[in-house]
Order: sequence, then C-alpha cells, then structure tokens
Amino acid sequence: RGSWGGVFIGVHDRGSVLRGATIENGGAPNGDHVALVEVKGGAPTLREVTLREGIYAGLRVFSGATAIVEDSTIT
Repeated sequence: RGSWGGVFIGVHDRGSVLRGATIENGGAPNGDHVALVEVKGGAPTLREVTLREGIYAGLRVFSGATAIVEDSTIT
C-alpha cells in the first residue's frame, strides 16, 4: 500500500470519464495524497472502476468538487 501517489483530477479535467480501470496500492504515506483517486475539480465520472488497497481511502472529493460514481467498487 502507498507505493505511488494516485490519480488526481483537477479543474481542467472537466468531463473526464474513468472507465473499466482497477486502481490499487496508491496513496502517499506522508499524508499529502491520501486517496487512490482525488478529485479537486472537473466533475469526473468513474464508471465500472475498482479502487482497492489504498493507504487511507479509495476516493477523496474535495470541497466544491463533485464526482459521479456508477457501477464501481471501492474497498
């Protein structure tokens, strides 16, 4: 766990779709990036995604950001 930082979605990623992916073993142990996927803007859709074995969290959505999660598994 925590062997890489994770996926970051920002304000310039508007309309992004992450589909059919398995994301695992991410999140930085120093606390800077604690989730496998961090949404800071852009309102992405995560569809048919598996998020697992993150150091702290599978998905983190920051204040003011939104994310649509469909048919996905977060453990």
